[in-house]
Amino acid sequence: HMSLSNDKNALFGKSKASTAGKVSNPAEVTSSSATASKPKTSSTASITSAAKGGSSTLSSAAKAKKVEEAREYSEKGMKYLKTSIFQWAPDHLAAAPQFEKSAEAYKLAGEYSNACAMYVKAAESHCGSGVISAAAITSMKASQIAKLQQDARGSVEFIKQSAEYWALNGDIEKYGETLAKAAKELEEIDQKEAAELYIKVLEILLPDSTSPDQLNRTHPAVLDIMRANLSFSLRHKLFANALTLTRRLAMVYAANEMESSMCKSYLATTVIQLALGDYVQAQQTYLQEHLSISQYLRSKECELADDLLQAFSQQDLDRLDAVKLHPQLYHLDREVQDLVKGLSLLDMDGEVVMQHVMQKKVGGGNGGGGVSDMLVKEDRMKGGNVEGNALLGVEVEGTKEEEEEGVLGEEFDLNNLRIEDDEVEEEEERGEVEEGEKEEHQEELVSNDEVVEKLPQQEGEEELDLS
Repeated sequence: HMSLSNDKNALFGKSKASTAGKVSNPAEVTSSSATASKPKTSSTASITSAAKGGSSTLSSAAKAKKVEEAREYSEKGMKYLKTSIFQWAPDHLAAAPQFEKSAEAYKLAGEYSNACAMYVKAAESHCGSGVISAAAITSMKASQIAKLQQDARGSVEFIKQSAEYWALNGDIEKYGETLAKAAKELEEIDQKEAAELYIKVLEILLPDSTSPDQLNRTHPAVLDIMRANLSFSLRHKLFANALTLTRRLAMVYAANEMESSMCKSYLATTVIQLALGDYVQAQQTYLQEHLSISQYLRSKECELADDLLQAFSQQDLDRLDAVKLHPQLYHLDREVQDLVKGLSLLDMDGEVVMQHVMQKKVGGGNGGGGVSDMLVKEDRMKGGNVEGNALLGVEVEGTKEEEEEGVLGEEFDLNNLRIEDDEVEEEEERGEVEEGEKEEHQEELVSNDEVVEKLPQQEGEEELDLS
């Protein structure tokens, strides 16, 4: 016969009170509840953190498990690529995800070589299925694995492969940007190859045939790449490449109405030409190209450029030192600042190098301003814009005067001495000719006098005969 309490227990189970009353050791309950409430640590979290550090901290069992998973995914991918009577062509679309899963498992297990190989297989399958952008992204993942292996050259090769995939996909901007990343990686490995790759990137993203409308739509990433290229070229003294970049940058800045950056690019061009030792070219570029831009004519950068050219034309070391301390200089890029501070009129022996440079001042008297000051005054009188023909006229007139006075002659002192000797010889020859002409003239006078004396005698003789 069952009691009511037994019936309740049979129907609903034992009550909590009865269960609590039977607990003999409360410490056991506390420890068990604490264990139950503690969150379980996931093995995936520890694997991920280990992968970020570049090495796996998995136990041997966990590592073996991951390797086995990677092999299974790889085998599945290879099965999709096999052909048979029922499957005439490889199924790259189904194989690519399997290869990627295999690569991830190998990466977590710390087997980076196998991971790279699986990423390469995945990229090939993506390309085979026509998803070329996915192939480019997968190649970049392989590049990251190569970095974990401390394989810088391998990383660069995977980046180049990614760029080729973007080119195959028809995305020229992505192609150039990815090549620029490869060039950035090469800066510390192979400077020559990095410079060549940067030049290739410039030709891809901003060729010479770029129209003004296209310049106006230049992507900001392109400007960042060009600035990085310029910084690299100046750091490694690749001035020819740097000159091309400053001119292209000035064109882009002008098309996008970025006046401040445009003026800095013009000044950088002048500084680079002076660093090359080509003062004449620097002055011609400044007069014929830069001063035709009215915005640059009124800028602080133009004043700095004019002071630099004045210092070189007058061989004024104090003026050059003053330019190096000018506050406006610190608004330029660090590499351009260093280049300005490295400019010098002196060679290793302390002798002035600019012997063939103009001795005549560009702007007139000692206290007067340079050419840019005169053009600013002329521009203000005209009410704004400086005429390009007027600028060229100023330059041409100055050139004629300097050529007549022998100021712009680039001959050495020895040639000047030879010219002077030739002039002396010509003067001596002229003197001898003049003395010869005088003697001939005197002889003619003497002969005329004799004729005059003979004339009366002949007349008298004729009268006698007649008589």
